[in-house]
Amino acid sequence: IPAGTFMMGCDAGGFKCESAAQPRHKVTLTRSFLIGSTELTQAVWNRVMSTNNSEVVGPNYPITNVPHDSITTFCNKLSLLHGLRPVYSGSGKNTLLDKTANGYRLPTQAEWEYAAGAGSTSAISGIPDPAPGSDLELYYREVDKVAWYRGVRQGATDWRAQPVALLRANAWGLFDM
Repeated sequence: IPAGTFMMGCDAGGFKCESAAQPRHKVTLTRSFLIGSTELTQAVWNRVMSTNNSEVVGPNYPITNVPHDSITTFCNKLSLLHGLRPVYSGSGKNTLLDKTANGYRLPTQAEWEYAAGAGSTSAISGIPDPAPGSDLELYYREVDKVAWYRGVRQGATDWRAQPVALLRANAWGLFDM
């Protein structure tokens, strides 16, 4: 993902906006970064870790129900498997991040929002925001093509996690953001 500047967060208005995400503000990421093109799949998780607490189990499903310490342990183990220096040390509230390490880590909130938006300025990446008074049904039909949301089934057999990369990727080739 290239370095760049974007507007992070949201303003109270047309869409539900959590107070922690307000106000919308400019953020500059000064360095490019790598991020997986899909959520972490259970196939990858199971190669590294010995437990899988996901509600829906399958190799192409995202790993779910994972405590934070298990995520940092996974990142460190995967880093070691690839000959990289682990990023995390400690546990719980005492977890430390070594910014000089070259291992795997979770993206920051800013990195995730920037990657999810893929250069778009609309609320949903790649889909123009609806005009006031427009037919929201048409808007949500477009949203259905890129996002699992509000319990929308989109042909799925249940309301839980779905296999990764079934919907359209964003402009940077990232799925399910």
